[in-house]
Amino acid sequence: MSKWILIIIAMVGVVGCAPGYKEPVIDSTFSPYLDLIQDQANTRGIYGNLTMVSSIEFGSTPKGLAGYCYRKVDTQGYTREITIDREAWDNGSELYRVFLLAHEIGHCALDKSHNETMMVFKGVTVPASLMVPGTIYAARFAQFDVDLQAHYWNQFFTK
Repeated sequence: MSKWILIIIAMVGVVGCAPGYKEPVIDSTFSPYLDLIQDQANTRGIYGNLTMVSSIEFGSTPKGLAGYCYRKVDTQGYTREITIDREAWDNGSELYRVFLLAHEIGHCALDKSHNETMMVFKGVTVPASLMVPGTIYAARFAQFDVDLQAHYWNQFFTK
């Protein structure tokens, strides 16, 4: 738990002290979903702002991806920007939307990489992580199984 808090404090310090710092721009559409992700973290004893990014907005993504984390260092400092494809968002279930945002936060705020590992869960082979490329697959399997959803959240908030 304290490791996450230290990471978040370090991120806030780096972003807060950067020249030309701007307040994060987060489209209000994402707010209830970000609250759900934060609630999942808090449930696991992880407190602090896990969504510390420069922006979360709708826009075009490379290669038609549903979401993308842009991490860059320039004269303005270090920025982490999440872009979500509007069509993918509009066509996704509520659970998919939460998982999609969590996946991109995993890249941008928690420095997680893709995880293509599969596992057998209740006799079915499913993605082992929310960090699977194509998060929609995890959402499809977890849609009706709260145990699998809990597994994904537990895995997401561990190293």
